[in-house]
Amino acid sequence: MPTSIADVQSRTIEEYAIDLLGYPRWLAQHRIPLSNCPHSGFYNSRDRTCWDCAFAAECRWLNGHDEPTMLETKSSQQLFDALEFAIDYVRSDCSDHHRRSCMCDSCSWLRTAMRLYKAYNERRPTN
Repeated sequence: MPTSIADVQSRTIEEYAIDLLGYPRWLAQHRIPLSNCPHSGFYNSRDRTCWDCAFAAECRWLNGHDEPTMLETKSSQQLFDALEFAIDYVRSDCSDHHRRSCMCDSCSWLRTAMRLYKAYNERRPTN
């Protein structure tokens, strides 16, 4: 995460998105009960166990967004599609909070991520 305004200003919106995706990755990794998973958290599209698993969406998302170095190869659109999923995922964690005033990690992350997502959408060319 940036430590000063200068850090934010010298980074691209994509670099900032990559940093932000770290929190929902961590959250998902700690929520998936890997002790019961025959694939150790790696989604297998050919295994019916994965299809029926309550954590299928998280595993699919994690498999495509697991490491920051992997994210650096994604297009802006792919990064912000991942951020959109992450916002929805973290939002479900905050469903009973008063997000505007709550200072928990999830609500704080959510406010920051939503501002970045909005900024990205405002700068995108419209068709």
